[in-house]
Amino acid sequence: MPPKLTLSIITTLLSTAVYSQPQDTGTFYAGGNIGASVIDTDSIYLDGDDHPTSATGGLVLGVNITPYLALETDYSYLGQMPTANGDKTVDAWSNYLLTRYALSDKAGLYFKLGMSLNDDNWTPSAGTGVNYRLSPNWLLDVGYRWIDDIPDVESDLYEFTVGGRYIFGVDEPEPLPPIVKPTPPPEPELKEVVVSIDAETLFKFDSDEVQVNEALLRAIDDIGTTQQIIVVGHTDSTGSAAYNMALSLRRAVAIKDFMVLKGIPENNILAQGRGEEEPIASNDTHIGRTQNRRVDIRYHVVKVEE
Repeated sequence: MPPKLTLSIITTLLSTAVYSQPQDTGTFYAGGNIGASVIDTDSIYLDGDDHPTSATGGLVLGVNITPYLALETDYSYLGQMPTANGDKTVDAWSNYLLTRYALSDKAGLYFKLGMSLNDDNWTPSAGTGVNYRLSPNWLLDVGYRWIDDIPDVESDLYEFTVGGRYIFGVDEPEPLPPIVKPTPPPEPELKEVVVSIDAETLFKFDSDEVQVNEALLRAIDDIGTTQQIIVVGHTDSTGSAAYNMALSLRRAVAIKDFMVLKGIPENNILAQGRGEEEPIASNDTHIGRTQNRRVDIRYHVVKVEE
C-alpha cells in the first residue's frame, strides 16, 4: 500500500474513534517487541537482494489518556540498512497517538499515528495491530508500522512485530461469589383421608342409581376440584363373588359420575370395584354385612403439624 494512502486511512480512523475497546483511563503500560523490518524496493542502494530484511527489537511506554486513546513512545532497533557508505545500523525514537477498536471482550484492533526521530530527522510514521488481553495486566501485541524515508537509506521502512504489554495499576477483579442455589422447600407431607359412606344410604337394594345424601355432599365439598380421588365400591358376601364385584364397580362409577356433575374433573377420579374382597367387619352378622356394604372415597391432604 502506498505510504500516503496508508497515512490517509489511519488519519481518518484516528479521527473517528468509535466502537473502541476501553482501557483503564490514566494507567501506564510498558512492554517490548521483537520482529523484522524490510525496506522499500526503490532504495537506490539495493544491491542484488530486492527485499533486505533485518531483525528488530524495541521497548514501549504508554499512557491511556481516555478509555479509547493513548499516547505511546518507543525506542526501536530497526536493523542494518544499505547506504552510500555501506550498511548502517538504524534505530529510532517514535511518538504516537493511538486508538483502539473492540473486536471482542478481550481482543482489540488499534491504529497509531506519529513521528519517528532518525539521525536528528523527524519523519512521519503510522501503524496498526491487534492486542489480546491475556489477564487484567498483560496484553499480547502483534503489530505493523511504516516509517517514512529513513535518512541515508533513502527508503521507507516497514516493521512487523510481536510483543507484550504490562498495564500498571490494574487490580485483579474480585472473584464472583459462588452461586448458591436456594434450598428447595421440602415437599409437603401428605396424609390419606378415607371417607366411608354406607351404601344403603346411597343406593337402593341391588341398584347403582345414586341417592344423594348429606354425607356424599359434605365429602365432595371437602375434596374440592384438584384432588386425585379414588372411589372404591364394596359389598358383603351375599350372592356370587362375580356379581358382587360387578355391582361394586357400577356403584363406584355412579359416584364418580355424580362428582363430575358437581364440578370435579373426570380425569381426577378413578373408580374401582372390590366386591366382597375387603370386608371391614364379619359377614356372618347383619351388622357386619351392613358395614361391609359401603363406598370409600380416598384422597390426600397436606398433613398439618400439631
